[in-house]
Amino acid sequence: MSISGNQANFANAALAVIKGGTIATATSVDRQFNTANISVTANFIVGQAVTGTGAVAFTGAMDLNGATRQLTINNPTANKATIISGIISNGGIAKAGPGTLTYNGTASNTYTGLTTVGAGTLTLAKTATVNAIAGNVLVNGTGTLKLGASDQINDTANVEVATGGTFAMSSSNETIAGLTLTGGAITGGNATVSVTLTVGTTTLDLQSGTTSANVILAGAVAANKTTSGTVTLSGNNTYTGNTTVTAGTLGLKGSSTSPVSLADGTVLQLDLASPVTSTSTLSFAGNATVSVTGTPVAATTYNLFTGSAITGTPALSAPIAGFALSNTGTVLQLVPSGGGDTTKPIITLTGNDTLTVNMGSTYTDAGATATDETAPPNPVVTTSDSVNTAVPGIYVLSYNAVDTAGNNALTVTRTVTVVDATAPFITLTGAATVSVDWGSPYSDAGATATDNYDTSVTVSTIGTVNTAKPGTYTLTYNASDVALNAATPVTRTVTVAIANSTTVDANGYTPLMRYALGANSPGDTVAAPVTSATATELSLTAVVRTDDPKLSVLGTTKTDLTSGTWTTTGVSGSPAGSGTEGDQTGVTTGQRRAYTVTTTTKTFLRLEATLAP
Repeated sequence: MSISGNQANFANAALAVIKGGTIATATSVDRQFNTANISVTANFIVGQAVTGTGAVAFTGAMDLNGATRQLTINNPTANKATIISGIISNGGIAKAGPGTLTYNGTASNTYTGLTTVGAGTLTLAKTATVNAIAGNVLVNGTGTLKLGASDQINDTANVEVATGGTFAMSSSNETIAGLTLTGGAITGGNATVSVTLTVGTTTLDLQSGTTSANVILAGAVAANKTTSGTVTLSGNNTYTGNTTVTAGTLGLKGSSTSPVSLADGTVLQLDLASPVTSTSTLSFAGNATVSVTGTPVAATTYNLFTGSAITGTPALSAPIAGFALSNTGTVLQLVPSGGGDTTKPIITLTGNDTLTVNMGSTYTDAGATATDETAPPNPVVTTSDSVNTAVPGIYVLSYNAVDTAGNNALTVTRTVTVVDATAPFITLTGAATVSVDWGSPYSDAGATATDNYDTSVTVSTIGTVNTAKPGTYTLTYNASDVALNAATPVTRTVTVAIANSTTVDANGYTPLMRYALGANSPGDTVAAPVTSATATELSLTAVVRTDDPKLSVLGTTKTDLTSGTWTTTGVSGSPAGSGTEGDQTGVTTGQRRAYTVTTTTKTFLRLEATLAP
């Protein structure tokens, strides 16, 4: 849809459908959509790429038809915003373009999909306590979410302010369920007015970004910082849950009611011009440090943080000449060091604090460096313990340093894990291919495994050999060492074969025929086939093997033993010669078969066994 020219009002319809396109504002005419209902079925643009002088207003209810619709507002003129005062329902909104989109009116919007502000400004200016947004909000890119009145966002919604995004609270207060700050800024208030952002039910997820001095974070919730980067809270915050920092830097200004704990390796950033006053505790673990912004004046003591109790022994993350960090138990201070040096050196690892190396490789430690406020020279770092790459295990290297005044640095450690990454090697005992006569006993020769570290490695065998049944059998040998390195499997092929012989035994059977009649070895007893004859019919009944699909037992016939070819033609069964089932009493179903041929002349009938490769 593209609307331009001097047409200003669109009111003579019950429904306006926006199917995409552009609502132009390049003229000075304001566009007024006063239809009862507006149905949006595609993304659309308000304003061309050039600056327009007209505004666009939607007063009817707007149905997003179950999808997230991108509204691109191109007119950057602040007083010519696009205004939606009707109820928006059924979908989500993605605000794009440099212009301003304003929600106003006296009725709450009901759409619950994500509201994304990626560019320009989305102003929430409905009547105070009337929800302009019911669902979650993401502000990123160059977008700004601006409050034009208090309580514009549903109390159950979560708001994320990401890199480049701004949540401008102006002079309004807001309550939400959860807040995530990942690089954006939360602004509001002024020199005489502070605004409160109350987080009601979930954790404050504070990773990076800033809050301004007049923004108060409130609520009975905890705050977590778990990634690198710096987040700075500048307001007089009143949230009461624990603030836990496990990675990166937390900057504090103003006042606080939250217990703050910093893990090993994290940094608390404090400002000389904005000391923190807290009604709760502050704790430092391990090598958590304090960084100070601002330039101290000689012979002046600075209170950086005052709390109910301060525990731990933090050091300055960077030396400040002439000053040392002091913890009185309730006040963290930057104090003049006078003529005596009481500041501990600071050790910095070269490389990572955790490493993994393969057993047998060469390990060269990268070491560490130390800095001190009286440098140069910097203290020498000493290393205790060593890494033996011939033996798998976990090795902890400790680094220490002492400055010329005798101040010991906090010990820094590096953990080196030596792992066995070499798999065992399997060697067959005996040949890789073995032939065994049918029915003969088979004892596998097995295999052995050797390993670069383990003195004994067990080899397991998968597969068995059944010498009662001709065929090809594969035995697979596997092994793993204590470090769970798996060897490359090794296989042995065992072929069980029936002797290719036409020699018959005392009972008239070849080895293959004996197998066909159910024997599991050449010496097994088998049931002899039974013959019967009438004047017109010759029959041979036998119990034959049915558990080997490679075995074929057929009845064949001919009329002259001295000439001609044995054939299955005329012998019972389908296909011809396969016989028909006889009485199965005492045998497995299908084993007893009758091979019958009808004849009025002299005829010979025999059983013929064939074993496919």
